[in-house]
Amino acid sequence: LANYGYEGWFVVEAEQDPKKNPPLKMAQVGYKELMRVMTAAGYTVETQGFPNA
Repeated sequence: LANYGYEGWFVVEAEQDPKKNPPLKMAQVGYKELMRVMTAAGYTVETQGFPNA
């Protein structure tokens, strides 16, 4: 998508059992992976205004 100039939103969903996978930890793991793949794809990710970004 980066090669085609896409600059819209990306939506990521994940369903886990909160008893087996603590929501905060899974959000942190997902955020780290999302940042990795988006920057690897050539995107600059805007994080202004997001806590702990």
